[in-house]
Amino acid sequence: NERSKMILKFIITLAKSLGLVTVTEGVETQEQVMELTQVGCDVFQGYYFSKPVPVEEFEKKYSLNV
Repeated sequence: NERSKMILKFIITLAKSLGLVTVTEGVETQEQVMELTQVGCDVFQGYYFSKPVPVEEFEKKYSLNV
């Protein structure tokens, strides 16, 4: 709802004014990503991007070692 969005925006603004990077957990939809981007969130994680995976699978899939 609108009150929740206002609170979130103020928290992100406060974090930015303190020089912090903001991370939002539990992102599940593209709409959430778009709304969070608009209010300035830096990093997202959640089911929208991937279900939880074992460390070995994550490292194999996202390893920077080429």
